[in-house]
Amino acid sequence: MKELIDRPPGGSGDKCFVCGPNNPKGLHLKFYLSDDRTVTTELVPPQEWHGWDGLMHGGLQCVLLDETVAWTVAGLIHKDFAVTTTLEVRYRKPVRLNQKLTLLGRVLWQSERGSRITAQMLSPEGEVLSEANAKVVHMNEKIFEKMIRSAP
Repeated sequence: MKELIDRPPGGSGDKCFVCGPNNPKGLHLKFYLSDDRTVTTELVPPQEWHGWDGLMHGGLQCVLLDETVAWTVAGLIHKDFAVTTTLEVRYRKPVRLNQKLTLLGRVLWQSERGSRITAQMLSPEGEVLSEANAKVVHMNEKIFEKMIRSAP
């Protein structure tokens, strides 16, 4: 049974392009715990996400994989303030538009200070189309807010 992951605290995430409910042009994706080891979401990429003819742009795949990493940290490690420091993406197969895709996230390793997360984009048949491995740094709210304020 899938369980909806609660949104992290704070209001600025409400405008996130991928998951924010208050972004009029956003994707409004919701992420779920499908078991005690996996975070999932599903979507159908529209024609506007073109790269090559009929195929999903790789940069948009990267965005979705990174967001899956973030929600995996929030849902499985229960860290609300974290940032991806490294994201290595592998594009395994072309991704056709207008089909239901599943994104999966799992924890590979974790400590109090950070984690390593894997995310996959799957075809309707369960074939891995693209995947990412990420290094994530966990923070407390005070350090996170300081980092946000210092952005150029």
